[in-house]
Amino acid sequence: MSEIAPELQERVRNAGRLAAYETFVMFLNPKFRGDAFSWERLPEMSETSAKASWFNAVTEKEYQKFKGELDRIAAHAARDQANIILSRSDILSWWKS
Repeated sequence: MSEIAPELQERVRNAGRLAAYETFVMFLNPKFRGDAFSWERLPEMSETSAKASWFNAVTEKEYQKFKGELDRIAAHAARDQANIILSRSDILSWWKS
């Protein structure tokens, strides 16, 4: 397997981070939260969102060549960013489930 260019890795990381931010913002609106919603699950939900959307940041050739590794990179970046968002927003200390 060829090595993934750092620029490509960063594009996919940014897509993962964006997925986490968009997931957070979406769930700030109560109409998008169901009965089972929990902010503690934001990292998991962000990871799922990143896995469904990171491919928009790459070409078809890049996708075919590196999809497994890029999927892992995006998911990891999304989970990390979601944890940062939770920490900085302090939402877990005041939000009641």
